[in-house]
Amino acid sequence: MPQVKETRYNLEAEIFDAADLPEQLDSCSIHITIGPYHVESQVNTVTNSYCRFNEKLPVISERFPFEEAQIPDIVVYISKNDRKSNRISFLRIPASELIGSSTDANWPIKEYKLEEDKAKDALNDEEFPGYVTMRLKLFKDQPPKGENIFADANATLVKNYVLRIFLYQARDLPPADETATSDPFVKFRSIG
Repeated sequence: MPQVKETRYNLEAEIFDAADLPEQLDSCSIHITIGPYHVESQVNTVTNSYCRFNEKLPVISERFPFEEAQIPDIVVYISKNDRKSNRISFLRIPASELIGSSTDANWPIKEYKLEEDKAKDALNDEEFPGYVTMRLKLFKDQPPKGENIFADANATLVKNYVLRIFLYQARDLPPADETATSDPFVKFRSIG
């Protein structure tokens, strides 16, 4: 029987926030799996389809095949509470996209678009499954002895945001001029 060469990999995850979440959520948690291994965030309150986490999850440090193509995909779930079985939406990331080095300074914060979990069919047809902003890294080295940026609960994280506005329909808008030849328009204003 052939032997599969293995090595230890470490998966690090820092979760910042989740946005455009389904309206049915009043609280949620994030679960990250790689093969049979699993870590999860604390349950956090959802307000106006937005949930702030600012949480560094425990490192998953396990043995996987040495060949990167054989490492299981990383799956990120958002669930209604702390149970993985109550998942609403998910994201699947091939492990090969996250492999780097523990000393690699390029560990970007990314916004990932989630997909509805069709097996659960927990969303209405018009509901959007949401986005999650996080950093994920998979590496062979030992975990770096760096600072936890979330250690101080009062620390301020400077972050650039992207505001997405979707206007689906407008009805009975008044004409912009007396002859009704000018098209009406919509202005969105945001504080900040």
